[in-house]
Amino acid sequence: MNTKGNLIRSHRERKDWTQARLAYFMGVSPQAVGLWENGRRQMTDGHWGSACYLLKIPMNDALSVCTTNSEKRHVLVAYTVAFKELDNDDCRD
Repeated sequence: MNTKGNLIRSHRERKDWTQARLAYFMGVSPQAVGLWENGRRQMTDGHWGSACYLLKIPMNDALSVCTTNSEKRHVLVAYTVAFKELDNDDCRD
């Protein structure tokens, strides 16, 4: 079963990031990241959106594991921010 924890772990490892590095960028402890990845603790909706943004988890994958509208909103906000940055950084004349 695909879960938030599985998505975080697989995308973190693809980026060759440690739990400590992801934790640093998210403002949480490495232990929190480990607990999320192992499914022993639920993350906040805001942390889920941040993880999706930082790890560049594909939107369809991120939305597929959301169980509430609030989670979906945080994911969509993260992608809105990412698209604005792309527009500002990569699409200049």
